[in-house]
Amino acid sequence: MPGRITAISAVVLATLLAPLGSRALPPNRFIAMQAGDIKYERAALGSWKVKSQDPEIVKARFFDTGEVFLEAGKPGQTIITLENRVISRFWVWQVRVEHQATAPHRPDPSVLSESCGCGSSGKYPVDCLMESPDCVEAMRNLLEAGDLEVADVRVRYKIKGIQVLLKQMQTRLVEAGFAGVELAFVGANLQVKAVVADLAERRKLLLEIYRLMIGKLIIDDEITVRDKAKKD
Repeated sequence: MPGRITAISAVVLATLLAPLGSRALPPNRFIAMQAGDIKYERAALGSWKVKSQDPEIVKARFFDTGEVFLEAGKPGQTIITLENRVISRFWVWQVRVEHQATAPHRPDPSVLSESCGCGSSGKYPVDCLMESPDCVEAMRNLLEAGDLEVADVRVRYKIKGIQVLLKQMQTRLVEAGFAGVELAFVGANLQVKAVVADLAERRKLLLEIYRLMIGKLIIDDEITVRDKAKKD
């Protein structure tokens, strides 16, 4: 995998082929609802496109007040994507609907104290240092098992950890998806260069990147859409 390391920043490039995933690790927000409930969740002002991956579990609608109206349907778990193409923002919310709402599950980070140096730090219930293949995989399992969101997790990467993460992405995504996507970690930002057919394909690409990333993701968007007229 090509890469360049300097005293200031690390740049790691990878070409990815990506299928559509269903869960972000961690999502920007986790929301628990009871079947039949409705609620308003604060998002942000601006021109946002909101989409539920499974409207039978939860329907979502954005209002100009900067709020998202959620209507819970059948029990299950799904995601909602919020995209603002004017300011290049793409967020992922995880929603769980139950017959009777339960408290969010907060996993104990001390189980990864040896493999990832995980613990709690200040406002972060989970604070980890990523530097090995075992650590990256263990963090995936921890986040999959918990109801955490970006505000709960601080993930710090050493260069080896970044390389391991991208190698795992490439290995897992080689089957089918988006050819010719270049990802470059530059400091804390992930630069995404790609050419996609339409806006729907763009959304799928961004969603898959979010699902595979571990920790907070800030995207430097350099995605070219060939057919912007086709509706998402």
